[in-house]
Amino acid sequence: MRLLRLLVVLLSPALLTGCLLTAGQFTAEMTVGADGAFTYSYRGEIVLAASNLADGAPEFAPQPALEPDEPTCFKESTGQPRPCTQAEIAEQHGAGAAMEQAMSGVTEQQREIMRIFLGGVDPADAASMRAFAERLSGQNGWRSVVYRGDGVFDVDFAITSRLDRDFVFPVAPEIALILPMVNATPRGDGTVVIHAPAFVGGADEAAIGAEGRTTETPRANGSFTIRAEGEVVEANAPDRQGGVLRWTISDQEQPRPTATIRLAQQP
Repeated sequence: MRLLRLLVVLLSPALLTGCLLTAGQFTAEMTVGADGAFTYSYRGEIVLAASNLADGAPEFAPQPALEPDEPTCFKESTGQPRPCTQAEIAEQHGAGAAMEQAMSGVTEQQREIMRIFLGGVDPADAASMRAFAERLSGQNGWRSVVYRGDGVFDVDFAITSRLDRDFVFPVAPEIALILPMVNATPRGDGTVVIHAPAFVGGADEAAIGAEGRTTETPRANGSFTIRAEGEVVEANAPDRQGGVLRWTISDQEQPRPTATIRLAQQP
């Protein structure tokens, strides 16, 4: 039992669910033309959230103290349990202490894995986060990105393009794991399917700010509006007026926004 518990802790870095850029307070709008031309804008907060990221501070991911188990020894001839000698007891206790000492490096390993997934960005370092904001500001559509602190960025994003290929927002340089806030996929039947998976239920419980502090992640709270010139084949928007679909995002349980729009012309 003791060995199993140790293995679970030692393997925990491999069980990370990853880092996400997710929404805080925001307003997002998308206009889809009948010919496949579209505009998309996002104004508000984007939060860098991490799950199960620890730096050794108790508030991150405290591990319960492991109570020492009674040493167990067995007869070589029969495999039956037998009392341990004093030397065997000392050896088993020493092995257990060595394994627990090895665990002390796990949290730093977790942080290093996160830095790799984030393209070298250290979410526990404010200067690194500001540099990340500057990198984003140089990408297409990112008109303004300002790091506010505690894992929160103030963002002004707007882009105009065509739906002749998938559109995904956000896309950030060198980041390996991002749950899309908006994903628009053109299909061969002349329709476009739009999903917004990270607007609902996409945030982690802890944002990682400067010096490794954890703060409560701002939950996605805002609105997502689609204006479609083509036929709306299907949509789960609670507020719908013709081709205008609107979702009000809050901390209440709700389905993730989705819509299928038929284009009048192939993009």
